[in-house]
Amino acid sequence: MKQFIQTLCILTLIAGFIFGGP
Repeated sequence: MKQFIQTLCILTLIAGFIFGGP
């Protein structure tokens, strides 16, 4: 379960970096 949350955090971080880019 902890790994699922960790993966979710990483995906959210990447998504935020892509959609919230320059």
